[in-house]
Amino acid sequence: MQRYYFDFIEGHNRARDDDGVEFQSLHEAHDEAMTTLAQAVKDAAMQGKPPRSLSIEVRDRTGLVLAVRARLESELLR
Repeated sequence: MQRYYFDFIEGHNRARDDDGVEFQSLHEAHDEAMTTLAQAVKDAAMQGKPPRSLSIEVRDRTGLVLAVRARLESELLR
């Protein structure tokens, strides 16, 4: 088991994960990051204030191992 840390970034704000979560593989950590980011985008949109960008950077004990990002754009045409 490897411990991974999920840092959440919204615009210029960063929430650093100092606890981490253990996963069997980097692929499992990637799946969790994708699921978490998708839920964060949905939650923000439901609140009516979606941020322009969200990302999760995942670290292990040696440093950054992956990043997932979402960029949101919306335009009312009528």
